[in-house]
Amino acid sequence: MLKNRIDVGEIPDGEFTLPGAHKAIVTAVVFESVQSQLISRRTRQSQRGERKERGSSGLANLLGVLICGYCQRPMSTSTSHRGSIRYPYYRCRSTAGGRPPCAGVNIGVHELERFVCGVLTDLEDADSPIARELREHWAHVDDRQLQHDLPTIVDRVVYDQQSCEVTIELDDDRLEALRINVSDAAERANLESL
Repeated sequence: MLKNRIDVGEIPDGEFTLPGAHKAIVTAVVFESVQSQLISRRTRQSQRGERKERGSSGLANLLGVLICGYCQRPMSTSTSHRGSIRYPYYRCRSTAGGRPPCAGVNIGVHELERFVCGVLTDLEDADSPIARELREHWAHVDDRQLQHDLPTIVDRVVYDQQSCEVTIELDDDRLEALRINVSDAAERANLESL
């Protein structure tokens, strides 16, 4: 419906449209505005915090931060079915904007999110840029809660299927704010226990 010129009172005639005998259900201005919005959604990356639903679905918590390592475009979700079982995947959506697709670039939602969570909670990694107290805190958080919190923890995740690499980018200011929140909460808990 959002792309059908019949809605503005026109009918298709080959490469052109002609005025139809039916009444328009939307104005041409509204229709063109919707077309502009649809095009802009296909060809640009969302900004942090722009999409309210980012990471809130519980199904794909890295949506909005996951990038295809080959074409550097955002990855979206897809679901395959086998009987009544659903398998959610992240997939490259590089066909948006008329670009050729990145063939076969996909990874299971849960597989990738568990991997990212494992990196965030790895207490043995001495070279980790994440403060140990944050990793200890996250190691004690329920896995589902941690996966849900991923969009607030990571800035960007780049999945490169060709090299089998995942790059996790963190925002230092956000990490420091999280570290302070965790420290403050631990301090409050200690004071309350006295």
